[in-house]
Amino acid sequence: MTALTGTVAPLYAAFADVPHPGRVDGCTNCCISEEELAVLSSRNREELSAADLRSYGANAPDTVGAPGDFQYFLPRLLEVSATGELNWPDRSWVVRRLRFVPWRDWPDPQRNAVRAYLRAWWLQALTSILPTDDPWEVLASLTEVEPEVAWDDYLTLWLASGRSARCWLARFVNEHLTGLMLNRAWNSFARRDSGPVLLSWLRSGPPGRALMEEYEHDPDAPEAQAFLAAAALLVRP
Repeated sequence: MTALTGTVAPLYAAFADVPHPGRVDGCTNCCISEEELAVLSSRNREELSAADLRSYGANAPDTVGAPGDFQYFLPRLLEVSATGELNWPDRSWVVRRLRFVPWRDWPDPQRNAVRAYLRAWWLQALTSILPTDDPWEVLASLTEVEPEVAWDDYLTLWLASGRSARCWLARFVNEHLTGLMLNRAWNSFARRDSGPVLLSWLRSGPPGRALMEEYEHDPDAPEAQAFLAAAALLVRP
């Protein structure tokens, strides 16, 4: 079990009282078939396969279903995304569907369970030996579904998650700092106003010091020069 799949059981517990929608409607011209809608309408979420949820996960809840439907199916949708059973839509696409629902106004247990999943997903992208997600797309997706006030928590987690996460930080600085300074979009899925927030955080002091610490810890490591280059960029006027 990974940290991400470990958040699935709490999701089911938090959403246990959400009733089955009974009937799910949607655009059958190009988004989902009548047969797929019938499966969603007749089966409990635990019985749905990744194939059953593919069209729904790609289009809910803007052209398929309603926000209440999404609230019911979300634990299973996030589960098959976490296990890798659902290869399309990918995890980033599924998570970004949250922007269509007022999930931050849901009851505390539901909101907290979703946020635990998002944190575990971000941590997995930063620390896995063989990452299955592009960390930049994960971060961009988080800026889309989380309010700015919550971003600091994910950035703090970035610094606190060990050398692998800081390798990604050095790479991000080396690849994107100049673009951020020129107010260019750093990812096609990111909220446009996330750039200035990221730039301010990167140049706030702790990220640069963390990168220099990693360099000084092992100056002969293969990634040492990337740490040094990134740290130098962050302290440059």
